[in-house]
Amino acid sequence: MTVTMKELRDRLKPYNPEYDGIKLTYNYNYGYVPQQDVYDALDALEKKMLLVSMEMDTMNALEKLAFWLLVDSAGLNR
Repeated sequence: MTVTMKELRDRLKPYNPEYDGIKLTYNYNYGYVPQQDVYDALDALEKKMLLVSMEMDTMNALEKLAFWLLVDSAGLNR
């Protein structure tokens, strides 16, 4: 399957035009991700957050999105 950035930008729009929030879901494989991919992402974020805490780097939008997806998936955002 090929997905273009234009398709993503065209389809990822707020449901309510008066609210800028976009609902994200992950339905591929019933929402399950291989364990090693999750742990690899956590390792990468941990290294990045260390650099951020030392003010040597900043988190980009993709890293922030991944972080909050993982936090919410872990049930820590309640």
